[in-house]
Amino acid sequence: MKLKYLFSTVLASAVLFGGCVKNDPVGSFDNVQLDKTYLSISDKGGTAELTVTATENWQFVINETWPDVVEFAKDEAGKTYKAKYDEFGNLTNPESEIESKTPSWLKATVLKGEAGETKITFSAEETSGGRELEIALYAGNNKQFLRVRQGSMEAQTATCAEVAAAPDGKTFRLKGVCTSIENFEYGNWYIKDATGEMYIYGTLDSKGATKNFKSIGLEVGDEVEIEGPKGSYKGTPQLVNVSVRKLTKSLLKVTTPSVELKKDATELQVKVAYKGNGVFPAVAESCADWVTYSGMDYIAGVPSKLEPNPCDTALVKFSIASYEEKKAPRTGEIVFSSHSGASKSEVTYTFTQQGIVPDPSSIADAAKAGGWVTVEGTVTAADCSKGFIVTDKSASLFIYTNDKHSYKNGYVVKVVGNMADYNCGFQIGSPILLKSDAQKVNDGAAKELNATDIDAIIAREANFTAERVSVTGTASLDKYGNIVIAVSGTEAEVASYYSTMKFDEFDGKQVTVTGYVTSRKTARPDKNQKAQVVILVQEVKAK
Repeated sequence: MKLKYLFSTVLASAVLFGGCVKNDPVGSFDNVQLDKTYLSISDKGGTAELTVTATENWQFVINETWPDVVEFAKDEAGKTYKAKYDEFGNLTNPESEIESKTPSWLKATVLKGEAGETKITFSAEETSGGRELEIALYAGNNKQFLRVRQGSMEAQTATCAEVAAAPDGKTFRLKGVCTSIENFEYGNWYIKDATGEMYIYGTLDSKGATKNFKSIGLEVGDEVEIEGPKGSYKGTPQLVNVSVRKLTKSLLKVTTPSVELKKDATELQVKVAYKGNGVFPAVAESCADWVTYSGMDYIAGVPSKLEPNPCDTALVKFSIASYEEKKAPRTGEIVFSSHSGASKSEVTYTFTQQGIVPDPSSIADAAKAGGWVTVEGTVTAADCSKGFIVTDKSASLFIYTNDKHSYKNGYVVKVVGNMADYNCGFQIGSPILLKSDAQKVNDGAAKELNATDIDAIIAREANFTAERVSVTGTASLDKYGNIVIAVSGTEAEVASYYSTMKFDEFDGKQVTVTGYVTSRKTARPDKNQKAQVVILVQEVKAK
């Protein structure tokens, strides 16, 4: 039992001089008391009641286990307030700015209160399986925990595909192989079975505590059985704060890191440590025409007092065919297996081989040619968490990295990748970034966009390279912190996405925004979304 749950305990003791025994509420601090720390709601839907008695202000903490769905009221000018959070992830906006605030499936009539007695009703709609939430309540320096359960929480055994299709909140038992680990403190990793792969967001240790993932001993290649509730992040399914029920250590481990071979590479050597009866490699069919097994050397482990049963090591060799094509790097995949009695382990090793790098061409010519291209230019807009703009004498282009990058304005780069498009905007995705000796160029004057220009961009059907522009209008912030510009004379908007800049000071003001148009989004009346010209912002100035 976790100590943080203040479930009632009967203290039977004799009180000297005939004193009385005081029965405190279930969850009790001097400044706040809960009449229950556990609530149950039927899987058919229904309600549950809670009474909070406090001597000072209190509030529930809305965190990742109780996701915010926040709708902000609009002022007379139509400005929508932006959600603000403290370092713990708690919403800090004044109550006056919030129109409603409810979690994903559990609703509460009250989320905070003052001194005195407050009755709260929790409600949930019908669900096809059990689910529960752990909710924290703060009053002063004290923290209470409340657990709300709907239906039965007996875990349902399922595959990755079945979990992905199930509703959030339901608890599942899943068995598979750990394929990669992203965070060794919280335990964020991937599990794979025959039906697919599932992201695990948070792993509890043997005592139910977080931030102690290393104590579990899970490694890539291990077979593991886990249990936990299904959640989602931006529509992507995941299991959250899982418990490890069974861990079967892999009989082998690939110690050679994934590599990128040159186009004329002839050999690949992969080192595999194993405790089973040998190592058996199998080249995937997708690369069997250019990867061939050629031999194996063995190194026996030396027993010691510290390691009486050490791993043996196999150095597995493969012949590689040259890659004489101007195409994206190709991926090779090799499955290594080992067995011991009835136990068998498999680990998949992946690598890439780069083909012929095309000769550099201008951005304009690369956009016309398409396919696998090389461009050179200067980074002219870098304040974006998903990429940057590179500019040469012919045009500008959005380089989509899909992740943070270290490039800054003024950097001169060579970019190799596939020319693609997103909402009519040309871009290079999954780029190979190289240093370049190209000459630094000026990003040129910005074209001033008016309402007619904006409507023309929205109406475009042909793909286009990035264009440096400026636009003047009224700024607002969407719920993600993106700046949105309303321009007189058009229903369409100009909006930023994935910017690393902070725009709070411009909310509700007349501004001029300078940056690069990277794509456009048509209107979505079904989602009450206006058409947008997407811009990677360089500069914002208040009028």
